[in-house]
Amino acid sequence: MLRSSIAAVLGLFCAIATQAQPGFPTTPVLEVAETYFGTVVPDRYRWLEDVKSEQTKQWMRAAADHAGASLARIPGRDSLLARIGELESASTAQIGRLLRLPGELYVYERRDAQDNQFKIVMRQGLSGVERVLVDPQALSKARGGIPLAVNYFSASPDGRYLAYGVSERGSEAAVLHLLDMRKGQAVGEHITRADFGLARWAPDSQQFSFNRLREEDANRLDKYAGSAVWLVRVDAGLAQAREILGPNTSALKLRPGKIPHVLFSDDGRWLIGFLQDGVRREARVAVAPAASLKNGLPA
Repeated sequence: MLRSSIAAVLGLFCAIATQAQPGFPTTPVLEVAETYFGTVVPDRYRWLEDVKSEQTKQWMRAAADHAGASLARIPGRDSLLARIGELESASTAQIGRLLRLPGELYVYERRDAQDNQFKIVMRQGLSGVERVLVDPQALSKARGGIPLAVNYFSASPDGRYLAYGVSERGSEAAVLHLLDMRKGQAVGEHITRADFGLARWAPDSQQFSFNRLREEDANRLDKYAGSAVWLVRVDAGLAQAREILGPNTSALKLRPGKIPHVLFSDDGRWLIGFLQDGVRREARVAVAPAASLKNGLPA
């Protein structure tokens, strides 16, 4: 009986979805072929990669119109959308990721009902006064209205410094910034190419590691290949940072596609390296004494 009911519901859904919808826009086939290691790989739709061409723009507009018309025909969609809006507006704010630091210091993401992006805020104790540390919407206005968003953030163990990444226009191409939370002042220069640059702090709160992409090359398509982990001292900045795990280090031989990260153990004795292969769940782990950094290792 249950199976019959499910089949009936699915049948009704399919009937609604296929009601006299205008066809999906015609997608011209323009044959392009590349040879990789002796194998010819055809690419019929490469022309769609040129998002500035008028042909691509027309196709995207037609596809968007088709999607909008299809969604508009879903029964009850408008009332459901209105109800979701009511529920969202009933909440004064949303709280995202939260860090609890020594001294009952709380650093967390907050988005008010009228906001488009999360701010990073802090307070001393649960009943303390909330103070905004990073407001991407205010930064956006200061930069001529360019949409900005916070990608990630981490705080030093002593609660002094905040490292956070900001990207433009939904690109996720983050720029790493450092903030002195006590003074409310920026520290050092910002660091580009920090898409995966979540700062991994050392227990002494005076240095952190982060992943940085290699310098961009317009002739290469493997943007994320060859990234490296850099060690940065707060008082020295990027100018004196050094690569501790990557293509130019000798401790481990990394394949170009590996994305490395280095964490410090809580007691500060060990460096823990993680080598990830894109979005695959498998990771390689390596360990080295943190004291080796004093001798220029692991390098």
